[in-house]
This record gives sequence, C-alpha cells and structure tokens, in this order.
Amino acid sequence: MRELVDLAQAMKSLRGARTQREVALRADLSAATWNRYERGKVPRWPESKTFSKMAAGLGCGEERLDAAITEATRKRYAAKSAGRAESDIAEDAAAYGTDDPLRRAARDHFHRIAEEFAELYLLAIRPHPPS
Repeated sequence: MRELVDLAQAMKSLRGARTQREVALRADLSAATWNRYERGKVPRWPESKTFSKMAAGLGCGEERLDAAITEATRKRYAAKSAGRAESDIAEDAAAYGTDDPLRRAARDHFHRIAEEFAELYLLAIRPHPPS
C-alpha cells in the first residue's frame, strides 16, 4: 500500500527550490491544497486527475513522480531498518551487559532479510507498463 508520507516526500524532492505556490499554479491546484498534500495532511491518496496535475505542476510525467514516491518509500524503509538495528544493539547491551557477537550476527542476518522483503514489496507495488 502506498503511503501519503512518501507522496509528500516525493513532492518536496521534485519541487526543489520552487515555491509551493509556483508549482500549485502550474498544476492548476490551490496553494492550500498543494500544501496539505506536501505535509501529508489529506485523508486519502489523490485521484488520478489530481495526481496528473501534480506531476504537471512539478514539470515531470506521472512515471517520474511515481518513481520518486517509490524511492521515498525505499529510503523510509531503509531508515526504519537502520534505526531498529541501532536500538536492538542498545537493548542487547543493556540486557546482557555486552553485545554478544552471535546475537549480533543473527540480528544482522534478520535485518538483511527484512530489507530484502522491503525491496520485494517495492517491486510489487511499482506499476508495470501495460503489455
């Protein structure tokens, strides 16, 4: 499932140094609407027509916006996984008084598997061109 937080991050990334008002005008959307999407403060994913307008406002195609969303999702999963690994190390050290090498190896292996599943998920949600 696609997350609004990833859409918001992709919009910010593709907007670059341009103002929200600037890209909203190009997209034929209100600046307030653009701002809500960019902050992830909307109740649901944009309709197809709105998504097309967003891409136009950003000066890219829908495919590029979609790729930026997928990249934002990948980065979010990677950051979440890295943060979890650091907290696991701290928990182990606190619980056992040391960071046991065997526990570390098992934990690292588990995190690599979790990252692979995240990559598979991203491949599954990526839109495929019609055949």
